[in-house]
Amino acid sequence: AHKNPKSLKTENPHCKPNGLTMRFNVELVTGLEPATAHYEWADIVVSVSPSYWADIPGQFKTFIDRCTPWCNTHEPHVKLSEGKKGYTIALRTGPGMPECERVISSIEHFYGHLEIRSCGKLGLCGVECKDDVAGKVAEIKDFCNLILET
Repeated sequence: AHKNPKSLKTENPHCKPNGLTMRFNVELVTGLEPATAHYEWADIVVSVSPSYWADIPGQFKTFIDRCTPWCNTHEPHVKLSEGKKGYTIALRTGPGMPECERVISSIEHFYGHLEIRSCGKLGLCGVECKDDVAGKVAEIKDFCNLILET
């Protein structure tokens, strides 16, 4: 088991499905060391991103670029522990899935270079504010159950 990174802000001690502790990072990680410590600690990585002009936002792209030393295309590279699983959620305001698929593809590409196995994805369209999620609760719960079943 990996030690809890010091920068982790919130933990739900009541949510331990299958012996795994689910933790929710509610801070904006600006330094690479704390972020990669979270990736190393986690067995499951869930990345959520809005679509910004049909792709991941610049801040997320910058984070990915700064992770190059951990990517298998960079030699020598710092390798994360094996066996990690990745899930991706993409949100967009418009009605079509192609933009969500592009965001998901970018994140899954990133997972591949970190040797995190992509295990599931969810695209949510028509989401402009939190009230728009209310009609998608069943879909979100199904996706969360997929994650919990791993």
